[in-house]
Amino acid sequence: MDFEDKSSAKHHYLPQFYLKGFTDDKGKFAIYDYTSRRIKSSLQSPSSHFFSLERNTIEFNNQKSDVIEQLYSKIDSKHSKIIKLIQETNASISLNLEDTSLLQEFVSYLFWRLPVNDLLYEQEFKNNPIYKKVFKLINEETGEDAPEEDKKK
Repeated sequence: MDFEDKSSAKHHYLPQFYLKGFTDDKGKFAIYDYTSRRIKSSLQSPSSHFFSLERNTIEFNNQKSDVIEQLYSKIDSKHSKIIKLIQETNASISLNLEDTSLLQEFVSYLFWRLPVNDLLYEQEFKNNPIYKKVFKLINEETGEDAPEEDKKK
């Protein structure tokens, strides 16, 4: 994945392939508006809800990128197969170990993608030594560790 702007502005925290499992034959679904405590008067499309604008856009060295959104797209592609299988099955379904693992991974990704869990994510992973070993910021030209001020960004 390149660090360049290929972004669409709508970054769905509930993937559209998942939302499509709740639609009618015209690809629409009902939305309950929690604030007004009522169902919206018209049916909606999955692309119109459960997103934040540029949620997964990051900026580094004055360059914007949706590399995180691109990563989610690849992950969603992997998960969509098992979700589609479940959504299209009317009878009980028996999942093998690989499918069960994919389903568990999908649920975990959904949990951490929800905006309501952002603070929890920061608290949970900010000082986690495993997280620090997995991700490392380096200067692309020199290969040296990025300065602390860049890491904080």
